[in-house]
Amino acid sequence: MRGLRQEARDWVDRCRAALEDQRGAPPELESDGGALWLFAVSSEANRALRAGNLDAAQADYDALRQRLETARGESQAPRLAVIYHQLGRIAQLWGDLDAAERWYCQSLKTTENRGDQPSMASTYHQLGMVAQDRDDLEAAERWYHQSLAIREDLGDGPGMAGSYHSLGTVAQDRGNLDAAERRYRQSLMIDEGLANRPSMAGNYHQLGLVAQQRDDLDAAERWYRQSLTIKEELRNRRGMALSYHQLGMIAQLRGNLDAAERWYRQSLAIEALEEVAVLSRSDPPARDARETIKT
Repeated sequence: MRGLRQEARDWVDRCRAALEDQRGAPPELESDGGALWLFAVSSEANRALRAGNLDAAQADYDALRQRLETARGESQAPRLAVIYHQLGRIAQLWGDLDAAERWYCQSLKTTENRGDQPSMASTYHQLGMVAQDRDDLEAAERWYHQSLAIREDLGDGPGMAGSYHSLGTVAQDRGNLDAAERRYRQSLMIDEGLANRPSMAGNYHQLGLVAQQRDDLDAAERWYRQSLTIKEELRNRRGMALSYHQLGMIAQLRGNLDAAERWYRQSLAIEALEEVAVLSRSDPPARDARETIKT
């Protein structure tokens, strides 16, 4: 929790050394030792994924998958569905959309059989992202609407905000800026009610892109600055780099090249540091954020 990832990894390694046999096999999952093994390895996998260390995350999730698949009975099925989902996320981050879809469908089969509505909604959403990455906007919209229907029935505010936001990106990809703005504002209304600041920043940014595509540079700048204020307060460096870049584009479109260069250099400084961090982990960079207009 303090961010000492290597120290956390060392404790996980100690747990595994104590619990696994000489062949590296973990204890029976129904035992106390098995429960500890599951907790330690899954926690480390989640930390690695959040840090962008996809190799380590994949290795840990795959170890969990193999052990859960060999377990007897149906008691481990919900955990296995989560692991399939997470492996789908990793494949998606690698850009392997076919593999991502296979993992998500494996997860979905289990959750649909159990009637696990929240998990089904999450997987429908991810399948929508896969379809959108393939530029299949009709399929993406169908998946997002399936996810949204469940989230509305459950009263899942954050989930609904995420679905509205993604439907906004589909409309924006189609060039329907009015529909995109409506969806982003629906998402933003929920986020502001929940004080969900990271998601608010994302919606502000997207509304800035909509204004920029309409050539309303003053409105675009206001939205980008609202987004940047939150990102700076939260120390979201990747998000800050995106906002600096877009503010540079606004300055450039206005013909203010000195200001544009300053914004771009601020963005570049962060990107350079992030690239060094990525290379030091021997991981590929995550896919580009959708929240950027390519130059």
